[in-house]
Parts: sequence; structure tokens; C-alpha cells
Amino acid sequence: MQSSVFTFFDRVRVINLADRPDRKREIKRDLRPLGWTPDESDFLVASRPVVSGPFISIGAHGCFQSHARAVREAARAKESLLILEDDCSFLPEAGTYEVPDCDIFYGGWNELAEDGDYVVGSHCMGFSRRAVQLLDSYLAAFLAAPADPKAMTEPGFDPAVKPGIDGAYVWFRRAHPELTTVFANLSFQRSSRSDVTPGRLDQISFLRTPLSVARRFKTLAAR
Repeated sequence: MQSSVFTFFDRVRVINLADRPDRKREIKRDLRPLGWTPDESDFLVASRPVVSGPFISIGAHGCFQSHARAVREAARAKESLLILEDDCSFLPEAGTYEVPDCDIFYGGWNELAEDGDYVVGSHCMGFSRRAVQLLDSYLAAFLAAPADPKAMTEPGFDPAVKPGIDGAYVWFRRAHPELTTVFANLSFQRSSRSDVTPGRLDQISFLRTPLSVARRFKTLAAR
């Protein structure tokens, strides 16, 4: 296989809830034209806690746990890591993109500040072997650790609420300025039913199939 974002890292993990086989099928289908299709060992069954804990929602808590578990497994194996959300859809250039040497790689996001210090919706994240080791320790201590100093000065800061995994990655980068970060807009989040905040129409069973079809057309239009 030619060099691509999928071959640069030692391991790739696609985070997928056990009860979302639809998303597993969709990401396999979308990745196939790019020359890489995940097999079962590439999927990580996402965590689904029963409480929100110190996070704003149960979904944010589960997402944090899932990413932390992927990082922990890579750290133990001493491997670099690419983490994909199961609703991640790639642009064609991802199949030939050569990732430059870096410690932290953002391959897709929903919001990004000009200076890169604020990121929301980071659905494609890569880490070097060095970064994986540091990140594993950081996430293990994250819940009990003091808040990021810069975050404490931001409007609306609540010390009782931990940021989701996006914020944790930003805080990690602030704590380790020696790590190099690269941003490459190679992907976007596929339009699909949310497990965190499903819409009212998704709760009506006979509408789920037409809604799924409509979202698929929306995703194709975004490319």
C-alpha cells in the first residue's frame, strides 16, 4: 500500500459503539476507495458509562474513556497511534497524504482557532510513540489533576466540570509545548444520528431509515 495517513502510524483504532453497526459499515465503505479498510482488530468497542461523572454528559464521559483506553493500549505496546471516530469521513487526498514527522496530528476537526489553541470535534487524532507515553500518563491523572491555568481564566470556566476529550488534548498540548503539532484538514464528520443527543425525529422508529438516507446524501454533498 502507498503511504497515507492510515499507514504512517503503528496502529489505528476506530472507536465504535457495539450497538452502532451502521457506523461501522459506513466507515468501512467510505475508507475502501482510499486503499485501507479496517478489520475487526482495528475497531475499539466504545465505552458507555451510566453516569456523566465530572463531564458535561454521559457521551462526553464515554468518549473520554474510549480515547484513554486506546492510548493506554498503544502506550503498553510502545506504538504510535491514530484514533478515528466511527463517523469520520475522509477526503480523497487522505489516501495519499504523507504525514510529516510530528508528535500530535489533527486530521480533522469541526472548529479550529487560528493559533490552533482551541479545537472542537477532533475526530481524527494521531500521536507519535513519544506523545503516546506522555499522553497516557496525562490522561490517567486528568480527573484528579488541577485545571489548565489558561482555562481557569476563560469566561464561563467551571472547576467542577472537566472538558471532554477535545479539551483534554488541548490542555495536554499546553502542558507539553515541546511536542510538535501538525494540522491537516483531511476529514469531516459524517452526518448521522447522534448517540449523545439524538433528535426528536430519530425517536420515531418509522422515520429512521429515510433520515439515514437523507444524511447519506448530505455527507456525499459535503465532499
